[in-house]
Amino acid sequence: MKERVELLPPPTDNTMEEFEQYKVRMGYNQEKLKSVRYRMSVYDDFLKEYD
Repeated sequence: MKERVELLPPPTDNTMEEFEQYKVRMGYNQEKLKSVRYRMSVYDDFLKEYD
């Protein structure tokens, strides 16, 4: 886990920027995020990791 953390960029206070970086890391694109419900579940997963 420690090695994975070292690969991530330093956290910022901008949650939306962090969310965009998370989507890139996880391989999400516009096609995958068409559904609002799916997009919200991705955001919920992001918040768990962010906190």
